[in-house]
Amino acid sequence: MADHMPLVVAGFVILVVVALVVMFLLDGKQHEENQAFAQERGWRYRHDNSELQASCRDLPFGRKGSHRRTQRTFTGEDRGLPFEAFEYHYEISGSGDESSSYYHYQVTRITLPHPCPVFSLEPSGLGHTIANALGMSGTTVDDPEFNKAFKLSATAAFAAGALGPENRRWILADPRFRARSLRLDGTTLTTWHKGKLDKTDLRHALDFLHDARQLLALEPPPGRPEPVTPQ
Repeated sequence: MADHMPLVVAGFVILVVVALVVMFLLDGKQHEENQAFAQERGWRYRHDNSELQASCRDLPFGRKGSHRRTQRTFTGEDRGLPFEAFEYHYEISGSGDESSSYYHYQVTRITLPHPCPVFSLEPSGLGHTIANALGMSGTTVDDPEFNKAFKLSATAAFAAGALGPENRRWILADPRFRARSLRLDGTTLTTWHKGKLDKTDLRHALDFLHDARQLLALEPPPGRPEPVTPQ
């Protein structure tokens, strides 16, 4: 057995090297595809963008885990407003023999022309990360179905003005609100969901943010958007 050990070690090293080369080639191909995707739309793309890490240290992700990283960043303008879309991930180390867990999120946000009150809306059952981080039990409205479907964090005045009966019906009828979290803070309107960044989803994420901006009357709307129905 000892005579074969050098061959075993050499074979293992070769496999590791081959795996690293394949990963490098695939990563390079993805980088080229993402750059082309961005250029076709007049956007910009950066594979690594550590400058965005600071903006993820607080809400909605907090200071969870280690090896926090922001990458695969698309930036540009959409409907006249600046936007950023990127992948954020972090690692939580296991204890003892437990392996580490890795968490990935696709984050998309637009910059509004003026500051607005803090507001968040999360689908029920997704951990209610924002409300918990704020130390809030959540804001309720006079609508049991809405309260059951969503976790709302907002001032009573903002909730009363932005979430009247018609808007609540609109949100309940739009499946995007049950799949994407939404946060408004200052001049930034953000949506995110679990998973690695999918560039083919960026159009849907941006449309969702603009529809939410219009719905919440964050600026004078040209007309109410229609709820999106599943295809």
